[in-house]
Amino acid sequence: MPYGEAQYPKSKRGQQRLFDTILAAGKAGKSHAQMADMIGISRDTLATWIGNDPELSRIVTVADDYALAWWEALGQRQAETREGNSSVFIFVMKNRFEKDYGKDALGPAQVFEKEYQALTELSCETRNKLRIILRAEANGLAASPDKKTITASEITDSCHE
Repeated sequence: MPYGEAQYPKSKRGQQRLFDTILAAGKAGKSHAQMADMIGISRDTLATWIGNDPELSRIVTVADDYALAWWEALGQRQAETREGNSSVFIFVMKNRFEKDYGKDALGPAQVFEKEYQALTELSCETRNKLRIILRAEANGLAASPDKKTITASEITDSCHE
């Protein structure tokens, strides 16, 4: 262990603080390197701790799921607002979450990339119509005729190209 690194906590209270820190890092989309930095250890030391403690391994797996959810939410915001860099997002997802989004995965990243390009080829008017339909579906409005429906005037016009 390199000089100055934190020791694995021996007390249950110390372990709980470690677990809470890791879970909070996952909820913020952090990587293992960032988690290790927050704890004051190297990434290699974190990997050793994970290998030696099944409970820590479980906590890190949960934190990784939280991080994946954080990044997926970022991608959704980018798709909805057309802000951000979709190429960077796709790169991060394919490389950081390879199991779910890598070249061999048949996951949403490939679908997102192709469908995003197809959507950008649609007219602005057509994209706005799709937004109306998707928002209505998300709010359960399209399935029930007795509920209020969303109209074009209720959404922000995003035809500023």
